[in-house]
Amino acid sequence: MRTRPSTTIALIVAAAPAAFGAQTPAEAIAAGRAAIAAKQFDRAIITMQDAIPAATMLSDPKEKAAALAAIHFYSALAFSELERDDKTKEELREFFRFRQGDVKLDETRYPVPFIRAFNEVVSTIHRNGGGNTPQGAPSNSFDIAYPGFNEFVLAAPRERKISEWNKSPDFVLLATEQEKRTWGKLADDEARRSFVARFWQRRDADFRIEFDRRVAFADGMFANEKTRGSLTDRGRVFVLVGKPYRVIAQPLVASRVLPSRLGDLNNRQGTIEHWFYTREQLPVPLPRQSIDFVFIDAPDYGDYILQRDGFSIKELEEVKKKHSGE
Repeated sequence: MRTRPSTTIALIVAAAPAAFGAQTPAEAIAAGRAAIAAKQFDRAIITMQDAIPAATMLSDPKEKAAALAAIHFYSALAFSELERDDKTKEELREFFRFRQGDVKLDETRYPVPFIRAFNEVVSTIHRNGGGNTPQGAPSNSFDIAYPGFNEFVLAAPRERKISEWNKSPDFVLLATEQEKRTWGKLADDEARRSFVARFWQRRDADFRIEFDRRVAFADGMFANEKTRGSLTDRGRVFVLVGKPYRVIAQPLVASRVLPSRLGDLNNRQGTIEHWFYTREQLPVPLPRQSIDFVFIDAPDYGDYILQRDGFSIKELEEVKKKHSGE
C-alpha cells in the first residue's frame, strides 16, 4: 500500500476560508461553520451546497479543490448531526475526492458518529489501494491526473426548468439534428416533458446511469469561469467516451509529440495534454489500435481546447451517434 504525507483536518478546513478572501465560497464555508456551531444543521447544508457551483468556477485548481473539500467536509458534519449516515458518507467521499493524501481527524473535536463514518470511508479508500486511486494505477493514468471517479457516487442532480432542458448536457451532447429541430417546435412544458421521456427511451438505460455519473464528475473536475465542466472540451470527451487509459501532460514548449498538429503553438507558453484510448475502450469500431485526443491550454488560445484532428473528431462523432441511437 502506498503511503502519502498526512495532513490534519484542522489545517485543511481552517485554512480554506482564508484561501479565498471575500469570495462567495469562503463566505459560505464561514457561514456554514457558524450555522453548525448554532446547531442549525439544515441551514448549514443549504448554505454550503448552494456555494458548490461558485466553488467549481474558481480559476486556481488548488483553491477550487480546497474550497470544495471544505464544503463537503462541513456538509458531511451537518448531515451526521441530522443522523443522515448515507449522506454523511457521500459527502465524505466527495471530500476525499478533492482532498488528496492521507488525512488525520482530530477525534477530540468531533462527535462519535461522525468519527465512525469518517473512519469507515477511510477504510474503504484504503481497501482500494490507498488514497483515491486504484492499487497499482500507473503514474500517467487518468486516476492519478483526475482522481476519484472510481468511487464517485452520483448525488441527486439539481432540478432544471423543463423549458431550459435544451441547455443540459443531455441535449447538448446527445441530441440529433432532428431532435434539435423537434425541440424548437414544442409549444408547452407538457410537450417538452413527453419529448424528454421519449429522448431517453431511445437510448440505453444503463448508459443513462453512467452518463449522469460522468456529467456530475466532469462538472466538478473540468469547469472553468465560462463553461460547466461537462460542456468543456475535456468534459465532452470524458462524458461521451469515458476514462482514457493514459493521460500525459507536459509544457507546450517542451512537447515533441505530433508536432504537425500544433503548428505555431509549439513556441507558446502553456500545457499540452494527451488522452489515450485503446480500441477496446471505445463503444464503436476503431480501425487503429489506439486513439488520442489532444488538448491545448495556453494564454490567448483557450482553456484545454480540443485539437480538431480529423481522425479523432470523426471518432468522437461516431461515439455520439452510437449514444444518440442513430
